[in-house]
Amino acid sequence: MNNGPTPKARPLGNLHDASGRLLADSMRFIAHFRRELAESMNQILHQHAILAAASTVRSRVENPDELEWFWHPAQTSADGEADLVARRGSECVIQAEVTTSPKPIGTIDRRMATTLRNLSEMPGRMKFYCVVSEEMATRAQTKIDKAGYDIEVLPLELPELLDTRRHEVQPGNHPIS
Repeated sequence: MNNGPTPKARPLGNLHDASGRLLADSMRFIAHFRRELAESMNQILHQHAILAAASTVRSRVENPDELEWFWHPAQTSADGEADLVARRGSECVIQAEVTTSPKPIGTIDRRMATTLRNLSEMPGRMKFYCVVSEEMATRAQTKIDKAGYDIEVLPLELPELLDTRRHEVQPGNHPIS
């Protein structure tokens, strides 16, 4: 019979100190989990919006099946390529950037200016800036007109991205129920 602590046991020490360590460790875990969860949710929304953009852009292009379509599902597009790209052989025909931000405020507004400038410098005969709100469409169009870019603002029909009401999940009204 072993009278000592198990190898995994740690000294408890002062109860106040142990409680403080537990709180600090728990808060670090929660903060890390929150960052990871927020990033995953942003990626899912962005991917959904890129697919909606692909559908909308394809419907506006003659013979879309003659093009090879590519996407960058992680919000980090490759240098010189947008979120959605269509090619005919080695020729880049379409480049489309997608944003799921609903309001052009602060950092979002500054990022929009950079994205539009970068998109304007990319190869391609057709360029689209795809947005999910009228506010973003209006602001993007103002920036495009002022800079003289050859970019079309393309509103996406994704009302679920703009619905900011809190939804309570009740038994029977959840998609998995």
